Amino acid sequence: MMRLSRATGLAILSLFLLVSAAGAEERPSIEERVVLKEDRLYGHLSAAMLVRNDFYDTPGFGLDLGYYFDERWGAELRVLKLQSTLSRAGASVLEQTGLAPDLRAPDLWLSAGVRSSLGYAKILVWERFVMRFDPQLVGHAGVLFAEERIAPGAAIGAGVVIHMKWDLQLKIDLLFSAQFENRLRGIAPAFGFMPSLSLGWSLPLGGNL
Repeated sequence: MMRLSRATGLAILSLFLLVSAAGAEERPSIEERVVLKEDRLYGHLSAAMLVRNDFYDTPGFGLDLGYYFDERWGAELRVLKLQSTLSRAGASVLEQTGLAPDLRAPDLWLSAGVRSSLGYAKILVWERFVMRFDPQLVGHAGVLFAEERIAPGAAIGAGVVIHMKWDLQLKIDLLFSAQFENRLRGIAPAFGFMPSLSLGWSLPLGGNL
């Protein structure tokens, strides 16, 4: 009886391994790395929203230009044209008191920064295709033009670059921002949050692996 049970167990284990191997062959391979960032230039069209502790709604659009020195480090220039309008709360204050916010409406954000890739990840989606992406840390420093005022500032946070076909890239950034504006009562900080979504192309200078 023990010999029969042992033989039955070995047969079941062998059958399980064969079925698993057959199923694995039908799935897309996610072992090979198909995108290298080293020595690549990129340009992305961006849409963003600057959300601060002020009385403005501030969506924007612009351009990101960058270059990757290697697989981990890249440099980036960002230009965002901002379309600021008084928020509902700001309009209510202006209507009730006749006073406009001391903080000026943002017009333009110019910055330079770095991107550091934490790794290279792949996910099999719906058993049909593989999505490849880089989780990143992002840091920018620059100036915010707000009417006649110029405010230095910085933005730091996390991002992800999704690599698609034909060297297209989709980039999502979630950054915390801080600007320092010289107001009537002196220099005051304005803290906020700046999510952005970018779509662009990476010049294929690095080749494939």
